[in-house]
Amino acid sequence: MKRNTLNSMAAICALLLPGVSQAETKTTKVYISKVDDVQYSSSADYILVDFKGRKVLEKPDEFSVYNDNKSMLIAKYTGYPFSSHFLVEGNVRYGDYDLIPVHHNYRYGETFRLLRKNGELNSLTKYKIVNLCDPDDIYTGVTGIKGLTVRFTTEKPCDVRLLTGDDID
Repeated sequence: MKRNTLNSMAAICALLLPGVSQAETKTTKVYISKVDDVQYSSSADYILVDFKGRKVLEKPDEFSVYNDNKSMLIAKYTGYPFSSHFLVEGNVRYGDYDLIPVHHNYRYGETFRLLRKNGELNSLTKYKIVNLCDPDDIYTGVTGIKGLTVRFTTEKPCDVRLLTGDDID
């Protein structure tokens, strides 16, 4: 009796849990258009699309994989709104990815998100970022509505300094 129960349970599990190799991976076709004008009308040279860990299966030709991370893609930014299609693994909705302006296309860097003291996003704030290894390497801009500033990258590992408010010259 015990053996029949175990066999029945195994059969039910096999029906309910098909083999992983037979299951299809869910994908989402993501259409990105009309980039936020305030955040991206900056002097950024590149635009980074970060799908936050979701692997990109198909991308537009003008984009390349960023730092060997298959969920982050980068392209030369012209300063004009753009539209692109991406095929991404998993269920992706608006807000599940970030569009980040990038100062240089170098390997090392930091992405800044400005928050108020109470932890809320600080939108439409002027900022300045300085490369401490090369003080002439400066980027200024205004945060977007999500408080996102820029991914500031450097040629070699360097500290950078973020200035806001009265600290900006």
